[in-house]
Amino acid sequence: MKGPRFRNATVEAAYSGRRFYYVLTYPRGIGIARNALTLVAQISDRGTVLPLVLTSPATYRPGLKRVVTERDARRAAAAVLILALGDPLQRRWRFEENRVTVERNKNGWVCTYSYGVNYVSRVTFDNHGTLTEIDPRLPAVA
Repeated sequence: MKGPRFRNATVEAAYSGRRFYYVLTYPRGIGIARNALTLVAQISDRGTVLPLVLTSPATYRPGLKRVVTERDARRAAAAVLILALGDPLQRRWRFEENRVTVERNKNGWVCTYSYGVNYVSRVTFDNHGTLTEIDPRLPAVA
């Protein structure tokens, strides 16, 4: 796949041994151009390109380490949010593992990352430690 390699220490720790690439067809901060495409994709062990689709958490699951501990949940949630925004260098929004709040409940793990009261990103995992939901909510870029 053509495009820059998506390199990020948090992502690489949560998706050990996996390769991600990204394509950005318009400059960040300029707005979305007609027919623009921003895509992050994972390359499978067999060389198949697997695009990550925000509305489909299943596309983020291959290679993601299973959540067993609170630390696992923090790392996985941060990695998923970094991938969801398609910015490996985190120029606009930083997702630091230590700022992820984790709540364990009867359904699994709920991980939140807050940029203020109105901007709380959420990533959830079921009781088996499998990713079930991604909901990134960030303030607008000024």
